[in-house]
Amino acid sequence: MSTMPKYSEWKNFFGFINKRIKDPFKSPRFILYFVFIIMVLGSMGIFYELYTIENGCLYFKHWGSVVINMANISLAYIAASSVELILLNEDETKFKEVNLKDVQMFGVSVLILGFILWILSVLYRDELVSFIFSGLGLFLAYFLWWISNSEKPQLNQVDPKTILGNINNEDVNNELEGTTDEFKS
Repeated sequence: MSTMPKYSEWKNFFGFINKRIKDPFKSPRFILYFVFIIMVLGSMGIFYELYTIENGCLYFKHWGSVVINMANISLAYIAASSVELILLNEDETKFKEVNLKDVQMFGVSVLILGFILWILSVLYRDELVSFIFSGLGLFLAYFLWWISNSEKPQLNQVDPKTILGNINNEDVNNELEGTTDEFKS
């Protein structure tokens, strides 16, 4: 009989998700990158399709092209973020208690859900229903991007000792042995 508590895999999985949701709030670099690069620049097609300038006046465009852009952007982000989770290995995560097969299955499931939302938002003729599906897809895309990229060292505050392999400052400052006598100038 197993001594492991019931539902421990669920607890570990949700602990993994919870940690990846909360930890990036400690890093201004991550938040600024997410808001300005992912949300603003990455979604520029949506802003472009919202309004047009004609004769110096700002006019609202048709919802159809906005919905299509939202759906396409969400599918691109969901696909890229899902692949990040599917290809995740043990060295890339700080939360070691999670079963990586669960995380990979989560990535596959969200990829399928994102594709279904994309199909529904593109195929529906009612603009409001289509807008709701594409909005849900875009929200899911941003959420999944956040989770899949939350531990990227390029976007987080990283201790310099960790980058150098946890060596002491004394080791770095020691002088190297050897001479430069053999070099000719």
